Amino acid sequence: MATQSYRKNFITTINDEDGNPFQNHDHKAAIVWKSYKDRLGKAIDPPMLFNLEEIIQPKDLSELDAPFSMDEIDQVIKDIHSDRAPGPDGFNGLFLKKCWDIIKQDIYTMIWDFFEGNIGIQSINTAFITLIPKIANPNDMNDFRPISLSIINAAWANGELTLPTNQAYGLDYPIIQYADDTLLIMPADEDQLNHLKYLLNLFSLSTGLFVNFSKSSMIPINMDQQSANNLANSFGCRIESLPFTYLGLPMGTTKPSVHDLIPVISRIDKRLSGVARFMNHSGRLTCVNSVVASMPIFAMCSLKVHVTILDHVDKSSRNFLWYGNEINKGGKCLASWEMICKPKQQGGLGVLNLREQNKALLRKHLFKFYNKVDVPWGYDYL
Repeated sequence: MATQSYRKNFITTINDEDGNPFQNHDHKAAIVWKSYKDRLGKAIDPPMLFNLEEIIQPKDLSELDAPFSMDEIDQVIKDIHSDRAPGPDGFNGLFLKKCWDIIKQDIYTMIWDFFEGNIGIQSINTAFITLIPKIANPNDMNDFRPISLSIINAAWANGELTLPTNQAYGLDYPIIQYADDTLLIMPADEDQLNHLKYLLNLFSLSTGLFVNFSKSSMIPINMDQQSANNLANSFGCRIESLPFTYLGLPMGTTKPSVHDLIPVISRIDKRLSGVARFMNHSGRLTCVNSVVASMPIFAMCSLKVHVTILDHVDKSSRNFLWYGNEINKGGKCLASWEMICKPKQQGGLGVLNLREQNKALLRKHLFKFYNKVDVPWGYDYL
């Protein structure tokens, strides 16, 4: 398993600025170091080409210099979501709330000492830069660069961009953004596309964060191929088609087919065949419960996964459990899969029932809709 993970995460070759490929570790490390040194450690004085007063609402910032009060600190702890980890220490909000009477004095002291300048917390800002490929076969450091689109709402408010449909989107232009994965929906209009590129170039000149347009993709809807090619050439990006992958899930105008979710099956089968020969029966059960059952969860949170996919995952898990690395072997099993999926208190092995889990995960959306939970994708449309 460790070898498989190492091969997946290993960067075999990386190109320098001149396009020359290098495989030697020292050369690759030098390319990565130089790339981030130029981005993060390069002193520049870019001109600000935006009127920040129109983008950022003015606020009274005098309280930023005031000492922290105990009531403020207590309120922050109360507002933390119980099931989300506030930092890399692994302690979630529920732990902080339950143990607050025990740990609060130490946290008060730490915060006040920091305010007075008596302690340094530089280690909190220490981080490792992880290179996550944004394309299938990354070749150089530009394939890892994120961008930001915080200026789009201002352009829409000023009438420089229009909505793709007559549907109102609250106070925001229709942008879906998670970390550095951004999806922007706009009309198929060359003038607006050129203005978007103009805004992004202004953003680059104002911040020093340059946009890599070759990493971007255009997915045309109800357009002829020639018009799509003209828009893509104008923007400097490539053309893709529906369905496309966003955050690891297929997105399109129709329900995802079995073919669209084949990568989920492939990852599971690859994981099972790679570790089976190293495990006994108890280890294989643990693997099914903790690893295999979790791999399709992300898809099941958003999609009604086709029963063919779920049945294949069950079949692979069943054969892996009873026959080890012969995951395609069928035959006699020591117990029915229905029994295996029952809780241990009822005589089963506690293996996750994927069909029921898929239904439960989708029903949580109904709960959020009807209870008006504050989520960005639903609250404003209720």
